[in-house]
Amino acid sequence: MKKQMPGNRVVYCAHRPWNLRRFEDVRRLVPGEWNLVSKKSDLTIERLMAWKPSKVFFLDWSWMVPHEIVSGFECIGFHPTDLPFGRGGSPYQNLILKKKYKSVLSAFRLTDEVDAGPVYLKKPIELSGRAEEFFERISFVTVEMIKEIVEGQIEPVSQKGRIAKFRRRQGKDNHIPRHLKDLDSFYDFVRMLDAPTYPQSYVDHGRFRLYFGRAEHRGTEVTVSVRVVLRDH
Repeated sequence: MKKQMPGNRVVYCAHRPWNLRRFEDVRRLVPGEWNLVSKKSDLTIERLMAWKPSKVFFLDWSWMVPHEIVSGFECIGFHPTDLPFGRGGSPYQNLILKKKYKSVLSAFRLTDEVDAGPVYLKKPIELSGRAEEFFERISFVTVEMIKEIVEGQIEPVSQKGRIAKFRRRQGKDNHIPRHLKDLDSFYDFVRMLDAPTYPQSYVDHGRFRLYFGRAEHRGTEVTVSVRVVLRDH
């Protein structure tokens, strides 16, 4: 497929609430004609061919981008690890489980291989607080990076270093494990999943499933909010 000619049109693909809130910030701060894609079904080759964007940004996008799109347009994704370390799924949760509370956000060119494309730039991020809180903070960092990439015409550089891959977590992985030995680990497990659109941590007790959120770690205790449902529902 023939590459699109550079222009002043940009596409912003996001579906998480914190990144959707940043769309107006991007339109205000970054020159260009911006288009928003917030659903997987709206990301089509026909729509992009009509828009003819110079760049297509993907923020916390949950789906693989089709080959015809990544090969035909300059597609840029964001990953919260120092690539090539941490390629793969559930990066925030995998970092916190490894007790890594500081990381970098890597802006990289999308290719057919997951998280393997050349990198435009990296910015430091912190993973403190509930997931919703650090997602909100990181969304502002993403806007800064988009502005630099669009205005600076930054050329990406191939990833260098040892490749380390993360495994995407499944629903059953959110059951709070028995092997947790301290309050810090319990707090991390609850908070790393505490955000809208994310499945919460839980434990099962008889016919009941108890979901945990709003964790606060104060001294020698952790307080949480609990939602209880019947397991067969």
